[in-house]
Amino acid sequence: MAEHDGLRRGGEQGERWRVMEQMEEDRAARERHALRDTGGEGEYRRRLAEQRGGGGGDAGLGGPNRGRGPKGYRRSDARILEDVSDRLTEDRDLDASGVEVKVADGEVTLKGTVSDRAARRRAEDIASSVSGVRHVTNDLRAAATG
Repeated sequence: MAEHDGLRRGGEQGERWRVMEQMEEDRAARERHALRDTGGEGEYRRRLAEQRGGGGGDAGLGGPNRGRGPKGYRRSDARILEDVSDRLTEDRDLDASGVEVKVADGEVTLKGTVSDRAARRRAEDIASSVSGVRHVTNDLRAAATG
């Protein structure tokens, strides 16, 4: 939204800037959810990598059988907790200091407070991208702005 930098002022123009930023965040979230709903998580990641110019390949790691482990294998909750926590910590666009992560039977629960709705959605997307996660319950709250 760099083309709207001239609107970064107080008053009515500042409000217009905030509304435009929120509209862009909402559009991006709808696009992520639409992509995820059309072909599953693997297809969503392939399209996302394609959009970012990555071509969709991870040196042979992104094939059609990725994510299909040995019969009866299930990733431990401790490993899932560690991976989700690491990814939330390492994400450059998310302050996860107010986020609590719990894992039970492959289901991740996020609780606490983040800066805004986009951060709330981002935390959920990060958690759902971890191998072994079956479901994410997002109980995060966006901090009140005022």
